[in-house]
Amino acid sequence: MRAIWQRTPWGSNTQLDGVLMVDPVFLQELTKISGNVTIPDGTVLTGDNTAEFLLNKVYVDYPVSMQDALFAQVAEQAVGSMFSNIDLAKLTKVAQLMGSMAEGRHFSMYAFDETAEKTISDAGFTAQTPSSEEHPQVGVYVTEQNPSKMGWYIHRTSKVTRSTCGNDGSQT
Repeated sequence: MRAIWQRTPWGSNTQLDGVLMVDPVFLQELTKISGNVTIPDGTVLTGDNTAEFLLNKVYVDYPVSMQDALFAQVAEQAVGSMFSNIDLAKLTKVAQLMGSMAEGRHFSMYAFDETAEKTISDAGFTAQTPSSEEHPQVGVYVTEQNPSKMGWYIHRTSKVTRSTCGNDGSQT
C-alpha cells in the first residue's frame, strides 16, 4: 500500500503511516453514532440509508465522473464527525462499533510502525486470513465484472453439507 501511495501524484511527497479501510456498512453504522452526512446536492445520508446509497444509488443517480468524489466526501464527513463533540458515551459506541465491524470485515487498520501495528493487530483491527482449525471459515467474493450493480438486488444464499468425516476429524 505504501508503494502504491508513493506512486500517486498526491502521495509522492507525503509519508503514509498506515491504512484505514472501511466499507459502506461501517460508514452507515458510524453515521448512526456521529450524525447524518449531507452531500453537496443536499442529499442526506443517515444511519439507515448510507450503505444503500454507496452500494447502489450512487451508481444509478450520479454520473461516473462524480462517484469517486461522493465516496470520498461521505467517508471524510463520517470519519471526521466521529471525532467532533466526542464524549465518553460516543467514544464507547465507536469503540464497540470498531470491534464488531472488524469481526465482520467491514473495518480494518494497518500501521507501518511495527509497535503500533502489533497493538492494532492484538486489538483485532488488522484483517487476517482465518486460520482456526477449531472454527474454520470460508469467504466468497462475487463480482459482476460490469457496472450494472445488479448485485444489490440479488439475494444470495449458500448451504454447506458435510459429505464425509474421517477418523482423524477431517471433513469434506
